[in-house]
Amino acid sequence: YLEERFGLVTRGATHLVRTVRLDGETAGYFRLPVNGDYFEICARAFAPDRTPTYFQRMYISTAECALMF
Repeated sequence: YLEERFGLVTRGATHLVRTVRLDGETAGYFRLPVNGDYFEICARAFAPDRTPTYFQRMYISTAECALMF
């Protein structure tokens, strides 16, 4: 996707999913309720020389999301 859409050649990626409770500042930044559990999903992609080329972090309520791998 990154190569087709943005011309970024990648040769590897990592994905980390964990559950977190957001502090007030982080929840406010993303306009999310403070109370509740969230999946924190971090994706990283690397160029052929292992240079980081892409990073994304998202928060999704665990009550509203099911993960499939």
